[in-house]
Amino acid sequence: MLQIIAVKLEIGLSLYRRFFLLFLQPRNRQNMSEQSTICKEGIVRAVNGNTVDVEIIVSSACAGCHAKSICIPSDHRQEIVTANVEGNHSFRVGERVNLVLRGNAGAKAVLIAYAIPFVVLLAAFIGCYLLSHNELVSVLVSLLFVLVYFLVLKTQIHKINRNFTFYVTKMTTGNMDTNLSKTDNSMKIIGITGTLGAGKGTIVDYLIQHYGFKHYSVRGYLTEEAKRRGMELNRDTFVEVANDLRAKHSPSFITDELYRQAEADGSNAVIESVRTPGEVESLRKNEHFLLFAVDADPKIRYERIVNRNSETDHVSFETFIENEQREMSSTDPNHQNVGRCMEMADYVFQNNGDFDDLYRQVEEALNR
Repeated sequence: MLQIIAVKLEIGLSLYRRFFLLFLQPRNRQNMSEQSTICKEGIVRAVNGNTVDVEIIVSSACAGCHAKSICIPSDHRQEIVTANVEGNHSFRVGERVNLVLRGNAGAKAVLIAYAIPFVVLLAAFIGCYLLSHNELVSVLVSLLFVLVYFLVLKTQIHKINRNFTFYVTKMTTGNMDTNLSKTDNSMKIIGITGTLGAGKGTIVDYLIQHYGFKHYSVRGYLTEEAKRRGMELNRDTFVEVANDLRAKHSPSFITDELYRQAEADGSNAVIESVRTPGEVESLRKNEHFLLFAVDADPKIRYERIVNRNSETDHVSFETFIENEQREMSSTDPNHQNVGRCMEMADYVFQNNGDFDDLYRQVEEALNR
């Protein structure tokens, strides 16, 4: 719960910055309603009647630091936020959406998370210094006051939570870079394969945000199928369901289904993640198909999955390696063979560095 309120407060700060920029630029005020409500882009992970669970990427302060590559490899984390559905809109798992927080709630979030603590800190420091004339004591006392403030805030978290209601809206592509669409009118398909925690989702997000691709997730498809079967949601279940679907239909059944969805939409599509050679061969029937593969050092990848903290990532390093080895090769065409898929890839990226390094590799591949 504390993580969720932290996400909401962070989005509140983002809104506050938007309001500040709009105040400085009156010519943009006619768009204030639209700009103040689009807060964060995310991916639908579950649909529950009038609410949906949206996965968003939350950046730490390190994300903009030029020295971030010498620190921890993951300065982004994934959070799941439950949002209300307005109107008659329908959403599907894997769909890219906007997570909306109303402007008034954003201002309250900034007040609670930043303004009040700052006032408490400043007032406590000045008051203590006037009494003691000791800077060290004043600093310690002011920090203590801020700690007490947040402890009190924690006791009221359920009341605070009711003031921050998220809504989900459809994505628009008006602000996206669509250079890939300018070469011709054909639909582009990019498949993503790679090792666990290597950065497949990061590449997907980049293609969505910079080129307007629609996201089609094998994991999301398997999640819905596992729920339909009443099975526990974990990696072993997903592998079992995927192998069963391929055995009953074809080695490329899952990605064929996702491709049919993408074809019906007609937009450029990224399919995450391709795991069997049969899926690659089927997708290559589209002449505009490219397969991207991504890899990284195992220890770095394990740190990343621990930090993203999804329900299927709570495993030891040994189990992590075992899971990966099981998925890397198989003689059964219906079973996962990520190693062979990576050999079939058009481009293989090494993601041991920072985000900018990975983005540069992706851009080089697209430019070719």
